[in-house]
Amino acid sequence: MVETLGALNGTLAPLLTTWAQTRTAAADLHLSDALDWWLVESKLGDLHFGFYGEVHTTPELLPWLLSLEDGRIGAAQLREVERIAYGY
Repeated sequence: MVETLGALNGTLAPLLTTWAQTRTAAADLHLSDALDWWLVESKLGDLHFGFYGEVHTTPELLPWLLSLEDGRIGAAQLREVERIAYGY
């Protein structure tokens, strides 16, 4: 869903804003699952959405992930996001 809406809109901002404000078990589970998928083979560092990969989402997605409230992202996932974002 994130991938489709991001490609259709050319931005993830509206969806990410709503997702950040939605604190439910289902939203957090979906976030964890999506992040697992985005981290496969370190694709988060150069992630593109859309049929042709036309929407480069990393510049929007990394800062958003790092800005989430504590506890939204598991410790192992957060370490990997930080490694990609800060290059360590």
